[in-house]
Amino acid sequence: MRSRLVGAGTIALAIVLSGVVLADGSGDPTAVKQEDGKYLDKEGNPTYKIQTDGTVDWYTYSGYRRYHSECHVCHGPDGEGSTYAPALKNSLKTMSHVDFLGVVAAGRKNVSTAQESVMPAFGLNKNVAATWTIFTSICERAPTTPGVAHGRPSVSRSRRPMQNSRKPASARIENVIASHGAWRWAMAAQLRAALAGTMAATLGSTLASTLVCTLAWAQAPGGPNLSIELIDPNVFRACADPHNLPFSNEQGEGFENKLAELFAGKLGKRLGYAWYPQATGFVRNTLGAHRCDVIMGFPQGDDLVQSTNAYYRTAYALVFSGAELAGVRSLADQRLKDKRIGVVAGTPPATYLAANGLLTRAKPYALMVDTRIDSSAEAMIKDLRAGEIDAGLLWGPMAGYLARQGAPSLQVVPLLQETGGPRLVYRIAMGVRASDQNWKRELNGLIQENQLEINKLLLSYGVPLLDEKDQPITNDSLTKTP
Repeated sequence: MRSRLVGAGTIALAIVLSGVVLADGSGDPTAVKQEDGKYLDKEGNPTYKIQTDGTVDWYTYSGYRRYHSECHVCHGPDGEGSTYAPALKNSLKTMSHVDFLGVVAAGRKNVSTAQESVMPAFGLNKNVAATWTIFTSICERAPTTPGVAHGRPSVSRSRRPMQNSRKPASARIENVIASHGAWRWAMAAQLRAALAGTMAATLGSTLASTLVCTLAWAQAPGGPNLSIELIDPNVFRACADPHNLPFSNEQGEGFENKLAELFAGKLGKRLGYAWYPQATGFVRNTLGAHRCDVIMGFPQGDDLVQSTNAYYRTAYALVFSGAELAGVRSLADQRLKDKRIGVVAGTPPATYLAANGLLTRAKPYALMVDTRIDSSAEAMIKDLRAGEIDAGLLWGPMAGYLARQGAPSLQVVPLLQETGGPRLVYRIAMGVRASDQNWKRELNGLIQENQLEINKLLLSYGVPLLDEKDQPITNDSLTKTP
């Protein structure tokens, strides 16, 4: 079933939910007070003001524009909802202003067997920070407001109201903290520190209130860290291929499975997976769909994800058997001229086969396969052992792992001398969402603290590890004192 990602519009959800008529009859949205052009109801919540000529206040008009810039794609025009997200006009009936700000800042998920609805966190989105304006715009169009037409409202003034008597930033922050109740008292010191100096002079009270909610969700007493960024802060949820050894499988036998187990244990979390074949759409349907929080192995620098620090470095390799090709270190070696070499079509080594005149005798293997039922790497190694090809070119971790399976024994030589074409040596990192900065830093810390154990794990699977000088990392070198 298609994953429903509730877009930036959900921001409006939190805004809409405060200061409107609630199910119990409370929350009268009538404006009773004005501060610098902003209208408040009797309980101090933001609200709207419709003039006798049908025009609205400037902030409500600005909110309409922000809503249709950020929110309407998912929540529909005028907050009427869509197949992607709920009608915010109806949500206003049951949610308080504080709850709304919390949802906007921290996001929300509703995952079940029937649906996967995920709203990302927008606590630090600058355009969404002005939740006041979006809130008042949707309140003005809620079903409880009679005589309000659909479409773009008319504004009672053409520019933002002048704010001649702005309170000091510290006073505005204190008001925000007080207005959110005693249960947020623990966040006051952190908020004051975050808004000290130049930040306090530039951040408005609306952004401050959003930060209060963000801090409260992430740092509430007894609450786990990273609650805003992760699907479930109590679960180390990895994105993985269900049938792709030596990396991962559903039985947990791959080295990425073992690494996920190691990190989950270090963090005191349960381990969970989102399974998807590692082919076209893997990132989009796993990490991008908020079904998991980390891809355990991803080439560093690929812009599909945000990379952590690299935790190993390896290369494409030449695989062969017997003594005839012993000592071959490059595809330019003349001993390969009459050999039939297997290569996965479209991978970087194919370029060097062509450059050295070896492509005409090469045997191609498919690049994109359904790993649940097929494996190009296993097919190549099977042909090599059967004598149908003389050598094979494979990604290093696959070559090292499969060379150990069965007989005869195979030699694996990383290709480090090829020049003039695509690179064959890569740093491998973990991949997270671009917005997940704290999560990335936590993973970087785990990588640094456990690098020795990671290296030993990779070597146990036959991965040809390289240091930054292209020298092999072995179990012997790991035991030597630096």
